[in-house]
Amino acid sequence: WAARAAPRAASCGHALRTLESCGQWWRALSLLAEMGRRRSQLDVVCFNITMSACEKAGHWEHTLALLSSLPSHDLRPSVVSFGTSMRAAGRGHRWQQVLGFLGELRTLANMGEIRSEDCVVAYNTALAAFEVAHAWPLALDLLEDLRSCGLRPDEIAWNATLGACARGGAWTLALRLLAQMPKEGLRPNLQSFNRVLRGLRHGGGWQLAT
Repeated sequence: WAARAAPRAASCGHALRTLESCGQWWRALSLLAEMGRRRSQLDVVCFNITMSACEKAGHWEHTLALLSSLPSHDLRPSVVSFGTSMRAAGRGHRWQQVLGFLGELRTLANMGEIRSEDCVVAYNTALAAFEVAHAWPLALDLLEDLRSCGLRPDEIAWNATLGACARGGAWTLALRLLAQMPKEGLRPNLQSFNRVLRGLRHGGGWQLAT
């Protein structure tokens, strides 16, 4: 049975990946549901692909519903599952869910079930969601939380926090963060400066921007 089930899951995953790349999220959902009705062996990868297809299309509700359905299929969410769900929750401005998913990943990291590097990636995903939403207070708190956990924020984390401050009109904070990066052993890159410049232009700091 196991030998037959693996090819079925792999075949399903291949078809789902094709649908995802074509943006046909509704067909991915339909295929996953059909495989479930046939009691075919599904793995977490099949769910992750379908969740990603829905998230990319902006249908965050479906992504979160699929995450919630994993236990009913005797499956556990993976790091990819939580990452996609954080992006989806961010689209829906469900900040507490973003933080909740991050907390679950941090627990897994403390238990040694995932690498600390994966935890940093998860923080970056959450910070990116806060940047898109201009939620700079949450981004600042999360950056500090990342450091307090003994994890070192990378350029992606700092740039996302810079972007959140700049987009949210807190350009003085963005400048302060930019100046702090070298003290943290990080060199601001083009993305760092572009984020701050956008904030200055939109926030009335034209003289500083020029």
